[in-house]
Amino acid sequence: MAKTNKVIVLTQGLLNACKKLYTMEFNERTLIIMKQLIDNMENRDAWKNVDKSKTLCRCTFLDPRFKNIPFNNNNSLSETTKNEVIEKTANIIYLKRSNQLDEQNQDQPDYISIDTPSTSNSPSIWETIDTSIAKLIPSGTSKSRATIEIQRYLEDGMLKRNLDPLKWWQEHKYNH
Repeated sequence: MAKTNKVIVLTQGLLNACKKLYTMEFNERTLIIMKQLIDNMENRDAWKNVDKSKTLCRCTFLDPRFKNIPFNNNNSLSETTKNEVIEKTANIIYLKRSNQLDEQNQDQPDYISIDTPSTSNSPSIWETIDTSIAKLIPSGTSKSRATIEIQRYLEDGMLKRNLDPLKWWQEHKYNH
C-alpha cells in the first residue's frame, strides 16, 4: 500500500525503470507496450502532474527517508516546497507562542523575564546571572526560527528507506 509520502518517489521510480527497460533487448511487441506505457505516464495529467500537488510535495519533503532528494531535478519545486514547509512551521511556532502568552497572560513568550541592570536601579545579587541569561534568551521571528528548524532537519542524515519515518519523528520530536 503506497503512502502519501511515497507517491512522488514511486512515480519517478516507475517511469525511470520503464525507460531503462525500454532500452533493453526485448521483442518488438514488448517494446511497443513499453513505449505506450511510457508515453501514457509522461502525457497523462494525473501522472505527469503528481509533483504539482502541494500535499504530496510536503509529505515527501517531511519524510526523513526522502527529504528534498526527489526534487533535485527541479530547483524551483524544491525551493517552493521548502518555503511552504517553513511557512507552515512558522505558523505553528507563532500559534504556540500565542497560546502560551494567552495561558500566561503575559506579553513575553515562555522565556524567563529578566530585569537587566539598565531597567533596575537597585543593586542585586542576581544582577550578574540575570545579565548572562538575558544574553542567551532566544530571539527572532517565527519565520527565522522555522527556517533554522528546517535547515537543521535537512542537514540531518537520511533515514534508511526500510525504516519507519513516524518512529524517526517520534524519536526526534525534541530536535525539530
